[in-house]
Amino acid sequence: MSFQVNSRNLSTQIKKSEIIPQSSTGNAITQKFAQMLEDQAFLNKVLDLINSLFSFIVIFQYIYSTYSTSIWSVDTWPITSTLFHAYFFFEWICRILTSKDINKYIKSWESVADLISIIPYFVYKFVTNSFIYEDYSDPYLLLINLLSLTRIMRLQRLLIYIDNDTLKELFQIILAALSLVILASGILQFTQRNSVGNIGSGKNSNQDIDLNTLPFHYYIYFVMITISTLGYDNPFNNSVIRILIIFLLIFSFIFVPQYSSKLINLLSKKSFFARRSYKVVESVSHVVVTGVVSSTAAENFFQELFHQDHGDQAKHALLLLPHAPDGQLENLLSNPNLFYMEGQPSNDNDLKRCQLEKAKSVIILCNKQSSDPHWEDSQTILRAMDMKKYLKSNIRFCTQLLRQEGKTHYYLSLQETQSEQIDQVICIEELKMSLLAKSCLCPGLIALVNNLITSSGSPTDNLEYKWLEDYWKGQGFEIYKVLLSHKYQGRTFSQAALSIYKNYKAILFGLELISTESSRLFLNPGSMYIPSTYEVIGYIIAEDKETADNISQSKGQNEENEFQDEAMNVREDIIDFTRKFYQKNSSLNSQNTPPKDTEMKLFTDDDYYNNDYDSSQIQDEQREEHLKNAIITGDWNKIYEKCYTSKDKIHLKDVSFESLENNILAQNHIILCGAVDNFINFIMPLRAKHLDNYPAIILLNDKEPTEKAWNLVSLFPNIYFVKGSALNQRDLIRANIQKAQTVVILASEFEQSFQDSNKEYENEAKKSMELTKEQEDLLDAKTIFKYKAVQKLKPDIQIVTEFVNPANIAFLSSDPSDYSLLKKFGYNHTPLFASGEIYISSMMDSLSAQAFYNPALIKVLNLILLGDHSHQQFWKKKKFDKSFNHQNSNLFHIKIPKAFQGKTFEKLFCFLAARQDIIVIALYRLSLCKDNKLPYVWTNPDPETILTDRDICFIFSQTPPQDYMEWGGPLEKNIQQKRKKKLKKHTSDSTQSENEEVPINYDEIERTNANTRQYIKDSELVSQKINQIAEKIAQVKENCKDLELMIQNRQDQIIDQLKNVIQDELNNIVKQKQQQNIIQQQQQQQLAQMQQQSQEENNNQLSDQSSLQPNDDYDQDNYDDKKVRLLRN
Repeated sequence: MSFQVNSRNLSTQIKKSEIIPQSSTGNAITQKFAQMLEDQAFLNKVLDLINSLFSFIVIFQYIYSTYSTSIWSVDTWPITSTLFHAYFFFEWICRILTSKDINKYIKSWESVADLISIIPYFVYKFVTNSFIYEDYSDPYLLLINLLSLTRIMRLQRLLIYIDNDTLKELFQIILAALSLVILASGILQFTQRNSVGNIGSGKNSNQDIDLNTLPFHYYIYFVMITISTLGYDNPFNNSVIRILIIFLLIFSFIFVPQYSSKLINLLSKKSFFARRSYKVVESVSHVVVTGVVSSTAAENFFQELFHQDHGDQAKHALLLLPHAPDGQLENLLSNPNLFYMEGQPSNDNDLKRCQLEKAKSVIILCNKQSSDPHWEDSQTILRAMDMKKYLKSNIRFCTQLLRQEGKTHYYLSLQETQSEQIDQVICIEELKMSLLAKSCLCPGLIALVNNLITSSGSPTDNLEYKWLEDYWKGQGFEIYKVLLSHKYQGRTFSQAALSIYKNYKAILFGLELISTESSRLFLNPGSMYIPSTYEVIGYIIAEDKETADNISQSKGQNEENEFQDEAMNVREDIIDFTRKFYQKNSSLNSQNTPPKDTEMKLFTDDDYYNNDYDSSQIQDEQREEHLKNAIITGDWNKIYEKCYTSKDKIHLKDVSFESLENNILAQNHIILCGAVDNFINFIMPLRAKHLDNYPAIILLNDKEPTEKAWNLVSLFPNIYFVKGSALNQRDLIRANIQKAQTVVILASEFEQSFQDSNKEYENEAKKSMELTKEQEDLLDAKTIFKYKAVQKLKPDIQIVTEFVNPANIAFLSSDPSDYSLLKKFGYNHTPLFASGEIYISSMMDSLSAQAFYNPALIKVLNLILLGDHSHQQFWKKKKFDKSFNHQNSNLFHIKIPKAFQGKTFEKLFCFLAARQDIIVIALYRLSLCKDNKLPYVWTNPDPETILTDRDICFIFSQTPPQDYMEWGGPLEKNIQQKRKKKLKKHTSDSTQSENEEVPINYDEIERTNANTRQYIKDSELVSQKINQIAEKIAQVKENCKDLELMIQNRQDQIIDQLKNVIQDELNNIVKQKQQQNIIQQQQQQQLAQMQQQSQEENNNQLSDQSSLQPNDDYDQDNYDDKKVRLLRN
């Protein structure tokens, strides 16, 4: 039944409040009524309920009259029925006047049902003139009342208030079937009771049943079994009724299969996530997340959103995506506070299922590796516009866009000024490229920013590395926005920052002044006094929200002289260091003897408070400022005013080289590897005028930049292009990598090929292009190969790399301990990430989650990375106000001054804040500072941390630091005197301009110039001698180190030789002892043998003497010889 579709469409129109009065009517009353219908959703509901109630009463009246005609005898019924139809006619006229397309509405089934039930009724009334009575026996009146059954179709208007699509379709099918059954039953009963002529009989031929007296429910039964059993048990002999039954069967053949298949398809296509609806829980806020959400982005976003550091307050997150969740997203759904909703942001029913009008915030994520950024931004903006069109109240939107032009288009699409003020836009490429560029100047910045925008918690186990303990402590600090107490009014920003650090160990680095009409944000305005005529907001780096609340609620008891006391402590430390320095070098020159105490006073109390105007004068001079909201920031001339540029436009062909190997143009340069069209955001931080010098930049890519992209950077100097790829080592050599300072490797853009030539198919595929883990790994694989190629050619070079999937960091390191840290604590606790060399694309998703709790975070981060030219709020001043003549500070790197090496971090912070108007926020500790193989970042270190020569500071300073290694040393006096002279000169110039006649003493000027020249010579001589001494000391230290090493080596050799000699002697002694033992044993054996032989011979001799007698001389001689031999033996 096609009337249902038209009815639903019209209902949707009214629900969307698109009822607009026709300009052709020109009736003010009609326009006012249309505006009332458009603005008041409650009025729509009331009108629909009244219409449905009256329609139900009219239908019930007719069905009841088929059982009993007593209702016609009531005098009030004709009048009531007339009033009902009059109301129907009045509402029909109103909807005609407020419809966009009158012809379309008249042809709709909703309008046809009204006309069928209204026009015949009034025609009959006017013809018969029976407004106050009715003749129930008149068949024409019965026919007109029968037409009132068509009003059952008007009940479908109530379906628009059902949220669930499946339930709505089910009720629509039931209502359509009920309409068919009731209408068919009424027509058959009326035909049977008012048959004309002799067409059939009133009784059944087979049964004795009077068909004219059958009740209405019998006809309902008959119609239902006719549709279901094809006319089984037909009691009617009336040929007209049989013809009507044939049409009923034909209609049912079309209706039943159509709606049955529709219901089946609806149930089969829609998953559980497409049917579920979110129910708002009291005292629990919820946020709606939509857009293009990959598994990695979702994991980082919701990990930050539900982190325990944000408090125990319950919150729900609704993830609205146009498809069912994959396996990785389903793992995240184990969180009971996360709800997955399948639907489209452009569908009002899906938005209503999410309870968007009651959400606290809406966050729209984008595909950061999209191959078509313009198309991606347009889709994101359309999602935001659809959701804002549905909403009737302003809800904060946090939207991710890729291009800077997309931010302009987004603000232009807004029609409400209030939305512009509360909405947040994160430009991915703008922040990413600026962060990568600043990381080349300030290594470790990526890790520092990540620490400030992500929550870390406390380690579950004991950490085996000391550097990891420091890094983890720094991760516990975040940026908080607090309302500064009144006690800081009248102080300079540096004084307030020093007071907050001393009392709360928190770092105040920014200030926002808010009036009734405007606001402005400052980064470390230094000597600017904090006014009392504005609401003052401070931006601090603190460990937790409790500390931030304490700063806001502090009353300042016993803290009036804390700044002066700290100044005295710093002064004593520096004086002590200077005295020791002179004592060490007193033998060099008699003039370098330690000065007296009066001369050693490098800075006095007046230096801390001396300024051109006091606080009362400042308060009198302050005027309310007005904010100029510059939405369109495409004024490139302002950007060039803040950057170094060339006079003429540089053509790409003039700076394209085949090779820059050993070229003088490429020295200490930066190599940018990867394709990016809008790389002006990478160039601008490296060409900012607050830099003393800027490095050359080489673009290494296999494709030339587009003409549009090059035109944006054609005025920036020292930018060169080499065609090639970082995957090829020969191309890296052509980019002179051996002389390069930093290499930046960008992640590749994902390009998906479509085999189908159908453009519509390609567009639909792009819409659901969310990177899977395999696709992310494919993009990171190219980055890993580039990293390895660069590292192989120059292992000690700084490499800043962009990764899509953080788990792939493990492939960059060959140390097993790094892999164990990755598995145990996550990617953000690996040495490579802690050194600030890895940028993760999903870092911006963590920023979006943090912005839900801290909306000012995006504005602060934009100012830190992009500077004043990207800020969208500019001051419109009616009168120059000296108290606001302060520029924003920039981020710099400085080494630890010599005077503070071996001192605590607290002393360095207090000295820089008090004397230099510089705020230190973190340390960058080089390798081997502790047990670290790579550098790491320590945000807001412990005050008692001992500084070494392996430490570097992250500072906010208004000017580039000069001679910072001598800060706090013996030359500090000269630096302070120069600074004081400049201040006096500025004061004298101001005074001289106010006086009409100023006498000039030329002799005094000449003496001053002579003294100045002599002072400069003496200072240069002292500086040269100090440098010579420092060089000699360094040389002696080196020689001592070499001598100590030689002595140690010689001692080791001698000890080894002695050990060998002693061992040999011991071995010889053992051998000799063994030989002596053997000889003694042999001698003892021989002696025993000889004794035995001697005993035997003696025995033999005695026997021979007794037996032998000499007979003659010969025998006597033999006897004598034997005797002699025996005696000899």
